[in-house]
Amino acid sequence: MRYFDEVWQEEEQLLKLGLEQSRRNKRERMTKIFCIGNGESRKDFDLYKLKPFGKIYGCNGLYRDFAPDVLVAMDFNICHEIYRSGYAFDNIVYLKEWKKILRLCMKNCFILKQLQSL
Repeated sequence: MRYFDEVWQEEEQLLKLGLEQSRRNKRERMTKIFCIGNGESRKDFDLYKLKPFGKIYGCNGLYRDFAPDVLVAMDFNICHEIYRSGYAFDNIVYLKEWKKILRLCMKNCFILKQLQSL
């Protein structure tokens, strides 16, 4: 049976090797980030060509045509559209602000009251 102090040097070498490899992989894997808007200028551009070169951050309605690595939305209406579409459940999405829409809350409450009265 070997004791901890006997294998410590071997373990330390393995840890150093793993750390160096991890740092090298990160540098090689991800050196660029592309921020893509949802304007007309991207109309004829194939975004899939950028994927091998880095992470793609997309804005607002970009999710309708292309699934970026990260989607960011700031506007109240587009935030709710993204959430209601179900896209936010399966992808990384950052929304600026989240408030329930009173109209939808009232509609749901009204439907619940009707169901309870049956």
